[in-house]
Amino acid sequence: MRSAVVALLLLALALPAASQPGASDIDRHWAAPRIALLLRRGIAQPFPDLTFRPDEPVARADALRWIVTAAGLTLRTPPLASFVDVPLYHPAAPFVETALAQGIIPRAPTFQPDAALARIDAVLMALRAIGYTAEAAVLAMRPPVFEDTAALPELARGAVAVARLLDPPLLVEPPDPQFRPAEPTTRAEAAALAAGVLLAVDHGIRLRATVPVSAGVELVVEKRGVLRADAIWRVQVGAFAAEANAQRLAERLRARGLPVVIDFQDGFHKVRAGSFASAVDAQILKAQLGREGYPTWLVQTLPSFEALPGPSREAEVIVDRAAGVRLVVATGDGGWMRPQR
Repeated sequence: MRSAVVALLLLALALPAASQPGASDIDRHWAAPRIALLLRRGIAQPFPDLTFRPDEPVARADALRWIVTAAGLTLRTPPLASFVDVPLYHPAAPFVETALAQGIIPRAPTFQPDAALARIDAVLMALRAIGYTAEAAVLAMRPPVFEDTAALPELARGAVAVARLLDPPLLVEPPDPQFRPAEPTTRAEAAALAAGVLLAVDHGIRLRATVPVSAGVELVVEKRGVLRADAIWRVQVGAFAAEANAQRLAERLRARGLPVVIDFQDGFHKVRAGSFASAVDAQILKAQLGREGYPTWLVQTLPSFEALPGPSREAEVIVDRAAGVRLVVATGDGGWMRPQR
């Protein structure tokens, strides 16, 4: 008996240790390190035949699932589906609903989970997941990074620039003068972007870029870190064209000890009460206010960015003395500026 146990132990030692599932077709691929990272972390999985098929188009649902998981977002499922083609029983529903609540994807009638994902949409998803869309608007003023991005909308053009300039970069593809924004994203390209999100969340990220403002004037922008903000549930109590009416209702609700915000969307001032981590908790307040005669809706939204411990930003203006530019000191609250003598 003892000899049998020893034999089994020796056999176990001789066998190779179990490893994380890999993929047999990525060894020589440019995206191999980032694909392997996603596989090791369980964010992406190989096909049953242990291939990854890196050069095949990625489905929109798969790419979004990788990005949402890499960003470490808490998955949320609302009481009703937001897209007619992604019912709540769909495997991608938690990821799609979370991405919508976090602002990673826009609201639309359909999501098309099985359709191919345009390359520019993949970059925008990844950039929104780490909170760098504001910088994309600024960097749109830079000369285009690729020959075929000049005609893109401002935000999309800037998003490509940010994805290339981040350290570590989101966009790590082989050199190419063309970006091909409308072409389908491959599984390798989507995996590389998702792995970039994961690296940013795990180890930090930095953006430093110079933007020409005018002759002799440059704006230098630097930002570090990743925005981490889980969506929250609120109860919308009313929507008013006049801000004064919204303020009066908000004050009545605040007098009851409720946290209240007024969001201006779609031309209306929307009064929203509460700040709940789950729809169940928000539903209790919704039912209470409904019994009092208020029209109520459950909404998912992000907390006020001003109250979040987010990334650090710095900016400086560099002026060439020979340019003859005159600086005027101004003060303001961000909404308007008043020149000072």
